[in-house]
Amino acid sequence: MYLNAGATFWRANANAATAALVANKWLKAPSTGSFASFTEFGSLTDLFTALFSSHGKLAKSASTTVRGIAAIGLIDKTNGGTLYVATKGEPYPLEISDPSSSGGSITFTDFNAPVKITAPAGAIDLSKLNSSA
Repeated sequence: MYLNAGATFWRANANAATAALVANKWLKAPSTGSFASFTEFGSLTDLFTALFSSHGKLAKSASTTVRGIAAIGLIDKTNGGTLYVATKGEPYPLEISDPSSSGGSITFTDFNAPVKITAPAGAIDLSKLNSSA
C-alpha cells in the first residue's frame, strides 16, 4: 500500500520526528503489520464498516450543500462527526467530517468513474529500511 500524509497526521499518529522526516512524501508499506489498518481505505465496504461500526446517538442536520450538491447530514451526537449524503439523485456519501481539533474530513467524489491506479514514483519503501541503524 502507498500512503502520503501531511505533518499534522504524522504528529498525531506517530511523533514530531517522524513528521519531519516523512510528511508529504509517498511511503510504500506492506498491507500487513503496523500499517494493516490503513488498507481498509482501499475498499469502500471495509472503510464504511470501520467508520460506522461504533457510533453514538444520530441526529439529522438541516438541509445543506456539499461542494454544490444538495445534502443532509447524519450527526453523531455522542462521538462527534457528520456524514453528509446526497439528497438529489443517488444517495451517495459525499463527505465525512469531524470539526474537532483531532478530526479532519474525507470527501467522496467521482462515483462510478473508471480509475487507473499507478504506483507513485520515488516512494520510500519502508520494508527496506533498517530499524537497527
